[in-house]
Amino acid sequence: MQAPSSRDGLRPAIMLLLCFIAGQAVAAPPATTAGKVVSVHDGDTVTVRTDDGQTLKVRL
Repeated sequence: MQAPSSRDGLRPAIMLLLCFIAGQAVAAPPATTAGKVVSVHDGDTVTVRTDDGQTLKVRL
């Protein structure tokens, strides 16, 4: 049986820090776009035409 090393206590803290950093990399700020719904697909997906003429397919 080995005595616990001082590094064993750091492992959970390092894993928590890595999970936090990975979560921040994935999270993006929400974007707001104005437009008109031109069609509905499958009940949860809509096609939106923006004021500048761009067509976006948005899943709710």
